[in-house]
Amino acid sequence: MGSVEDPRPRPIQPEVPRQKVLILDLNGLLLRLCKGVAEAERAREFGHLPVSPVGSCMVYVPRVGVSSFLAEVATDFTLIIWTSRTSRNTHLLLKDMEERGFMPRRFFQTHVSRHFVV
Repeated sequence: MGSVEDPRPRPIQPEVPRQKVLILDLNGLLLRLCKGVAEAERAREFGHLPVSPVGSCMVYVPRVGVSSFLAEVATDFTLIIWTSRTSRNTHLLLKDMEERGFMPRRFFQTHVSRHFVV
């Protein structure tokens, strides 16, 4: 018996290869939240540099090597940085990533909920 041809159309391949998407969590993975200046100072001793005080008691500290990691993966992937924090708390942190070219644009939950039905 002969083989039966598949009646379904072949999938359309994009003309230009697309980058895969890599979703990274800002909190804990890329940045560490130090609760207080003393903890941030201890983190600084291990090579972490405080980025931004939030309120009066929290300091975000980037993980060691995070800048070089983001620079390397940004060449092969479209990066999405996810966070549960509010835009007020993350604005300064994400601004640095934007200026370095890791993120061409940013959307917060308030932007997404206006444009998409969830």
